Amino acid sequence: MDGDKADHLYLIESGQLKLTKTTTDGKELTLQVFSDGELVGVPGLFEENLSYNTTASMLQAGEINIIPRQSLERLLLKNGLFCAEFCGGWVS
Repeated sequence: MDGDKADHLYLIESGQLKLTKTTTDGKELTLQVFSDGELVGVPGLFEENLSYNTTASMLQAGEINIIPRQSLERLLLKNGLFCAEFCGGWVS
């Protein structure tokens, strides 16, 4: 992920994913751990030219689905109910 353009969402179907950042003195800092059903990369939905600045690694083997931003945008525009439910997680 580090340096990649942030134009995808990652849905953790199973397993655990850890986001880390390496400090200037070479230590690994754990920023967040994601588990089943969680989305990674949400900030990339709201900014066009954002790049990831973290490293992702699996803590526990599993499955991750990659959702391109353009596909998600089309789905949200075509399906108002899905849009409301999808965005409801950030509003409530």
